[in-house]
Amino acid sequence: MVRLWLYLNDDVTEADLYREFHQDKQLKKVDYRLFSGANKTIDNSLERVMEQKFINQGFGQQDIKELIKELVLIESEERVSYHKIKPIVGYLQKKLDVNPTRILNQRSIRYENGELKTVSRKVFDDALELKKRTESALNSGSRFRVERIREEIYGKRKGFTLYSEVESELEFLQMYGKKGVRKFLGRSISYYKKSKLKRIASWRALAIKDACNDLIDNKPEIALRSLPKSQADVRIKKLLSALTSHSIVRAIREDDGTEKRLLAPLYYDKKDFEIEKYGLISMDKTAYFLGMSKMAFDLLVAVHSEIFRRIGTYNKQWYLPYLYVCRLKEKKGFNLIKGKYEVLAKNHETSHRPVKHTEPCIPTPQTNDSLQKTDGKQKVTMENAMSCLPPEVCCNLH
Repeated sequence: MVRLWLYLNDDVTEADLYREFHQDKQLKKVDYRLFSGANKTIDNSLERVMEQKFINQGFGQQDIKELIKELVLIESEERVSYHKIKPIVGYLQKKLDVNPTRILNQRSIRYENGELKTVSRKVFDDALELKKRTESALNSGSRFRVERIREEIYGKRKGFTLYSEVESELEFLQMYGKKGVRKFLGRSISYYKKSKLKRIASWRALAIKDACNDLIDNKPEIALRSLPKSQADVRIKKLLSALTSHSIVRAIREDDGTEKRLLAPLYYDKKDFEIEKYGLISMDKTAYFLGMSKMAFDLLVAVHSEIFRRIGTYNKQWYLPYLYVCRLKEKKGFNLIKGKYEVLAKNHETSHRPVKHTEPCIPTPQTNDSLQKTDGKQKVTMENAMSCLPPEVCCNLH
């Protein structure tokens, strides 16, 4: 009955029940032998107390017996032997220096002396996942990643930051800024190098990052590869964003046929694309599947309507072969095409008017109607394409 009550009430522990059983006593610790089966007999009054708890919740004696039978079946499927999780716990204890109790959610001595023999499936799965993450962190050589996992287990300390989070920034300040680190740490760095201290005050960590940013701004000649990883990642992201914007501008300005070649399948046989195994996908759902806004996809369809009409199927609405859409999504270079039409679509929506194009013009985007009414090739002039771009993109280009 105790196991059943704990199963039905996640917020209740064995310790809670033990204290409830002995309300009239001043308890210093919980005797878990009462629940583990180490005690061969118990006081009949405790059985009546547990039975009354179920009766108060509307269960009859027969209901309790049936629920206990079901619990036994459930536990036989959801429990994992301690011997299977023991090597995982040992690995985590050695590599992360964590107490096994944190992994098992129970004192490990209770498993070692045979008092407990199994763990829940969730505890086992969580431990296995934690082991995989720890192995990955150790293989990366990042001290910060390892200590962050450990911090997840024990919890963060309010007002403190892991030293390993700013370790590379401090080394950067020493090397390129010729700055002593004692003024940032308030003590010698040797305490941290020897891992005697693992955290610094959060305000100190913020001061270190600010000093690092100032140094980089004042010395633009420092190579990107020399920057701390966190700083380099930010600048690489900005660089990639600028390159992507430039590529989108060129894609709008210059049409060398690459876009059409990418969208058109190398060969098209309806027997291959439309077999029952793959089926069809409606045009209305295709935009979502490709990760595009509806407006951007409508513009894409309007410009390349001859391709989509050739491979599409019309039955009260337009459908595309699911296999074609899957292959298109995986093609190298399709993300650039998506970016191009998202820019055009964004300008169209903010201006609340159709995008201007040279003749023959692109009709107001309506996916199914576009396929039936639009013929031929459409091109966007450089002047009109530039007018479709946000000001910051045009500034980057110039």
